[in-house]
Amino acid sequence: MLTVQVVLSEDSGCHQIVSLEAEGHFSTIPGNVSVPCAAMSALIRTYGRQIESHPGLTVKINADKAGFFRAEIESIDPDGRDWYSGICDFLLCGLGDLMRDYPHEFTMRLKRRRIHGS
Repeated sequence: MLTVQVVLSEDSGCHQIVSLEAEGHFSTIPGNVSVPCAAMSALIRTYGRQIESHPGLTVKINADKAGFFRAEIESIDPDGRDWYSGICDFLLCGLGDLMRDYPHEFTMRLKRRRIHGS
């Protein structure tokens, strides 16, 4: 089972990812590539590379074992908020599509949290 847990900020009238944790592998036949696993990996890997390299974002990323990824956004420069909102929208749309297309292999849980002072 593939699982993703996302915490969203509700401040400033937009929903941005505050933290994301993804875990799991899925394959119906040993040695075959799982479409949902490959899709989730590509989406999350790209998200991680983008946020890690973007100036104005301070992030902690942990991907120290196969099938695991965790990102925590520590701060976002005000000039990068619109860019980051777009990255979040793209990722959440892709993950939502996976959840609808592969409901027995993929789950996503969303939490919303108000972040004061951001």
